Amino acid sequence: MANCQKTGFRLVEKKLIYYILAVAIIDIVLFSFVEARIDLKAFFISALIIFSMICIGRIYRHYRTGGEDIAVTFIGTALLITFSNFGAVANYLLLGVAGQPIDLYLAKMDLVIGFHWPTFMIEMQNFPLLSSILAFAYNISLLLVILVLLVLGFSGKHDQLYKFIFTLVIAATITIGFWTFFPSFGTTAIYTITPETQALVNPVVGNDYGNILRSLNANQIPLITPLNIQGIVAFPSYHTIMALVCIYYGWSLVGWKYLFLITNILVIMAVPIHGGHHLVDLLGAFVVTCAVIYVVENLNLNSESSVSGNLGRPNNS
Repeated sequence: MANCQKTGFRLVEKKLIYYILAVAIIDIVLFSFVEARIDLKAFFISALIIFSMICIGRIYRHYRTGGEDIAVTFIGTALLITFSNFGAVANYLLLGVAGQPIDLYLAKMDLVIGFHWPTFMIEMQNFPLLSSILAFAYNISLLLVILVLLVLGFSGKHDQLYKFIFTLVIAATITIGFWTFFPSFGTTAIYTITPETQALVNPVVGNDYGNILRSLNANQIPLITPLNIQGIVAFPSYHTIMALVCIYYGWSLVGWKYLFLITNILVIMAVPIHGGHHLVDLLGAFVVTCAVIYVVENLNLNSESSVSGNLGRPNNS
């Protein structure tokens, strides 16, 4: 406990900080091998926001009676955003060293289980309203992650909150690691849908995005900026992982669990249509999610209840 009093962070938070530092070191190493441009101004602004959130969290932790829920929520959110920034940079830099794309193999695996993406998109022309609903769900998927995090934090479920964060972080690491050796960019990198299908289905990830992915496939690394981070990993689908993790950890939240269940099922349904994913990308995501949740649930993250005498409430799950 004395060590926590010195740093102002829970042990679980320090573990997460060490994890983020390891990813940052990987970024630095990659910069020495890969030529890339980075939007330092945008990342500096992002860093200021993160620093402010951590400061607010520490103030509530140390100086406000009953402020631990706010402290955990602000600090946890800040650390998740920090990891996301470093992880996204690593993913882009790995374009310079990644192996050969496996999208054609993934498309063949889809055919084996009876799924052909262009045909599926043509069929979706008959359901424009459903497509619009799914597009909305897909576009708010990141907001759903933040909402689950906020509700867990303000509900005092601190252990669950940090398990939620670690599950997302470890799953992202596995996803990026697999992608480095077996990169995949999704269906729009190998297929082009007709203008009619594009107009009626109006996919979030369409032909224009496919052109971007094909340029990335050719190792043409764009300006790396937090203002416009493009999703470039197809297998396993990280949108599906996020949705499954939200469902799992959101289920403990009375009054919220059915909202998180329904909205995230819609996100998963939207992934092949609006995310430009092979169907096997979703299956891979399910396997990764189950494995990581099992590991995290059995980890000793040791979320200490306090770093000072001003506790809002005992830590609970």
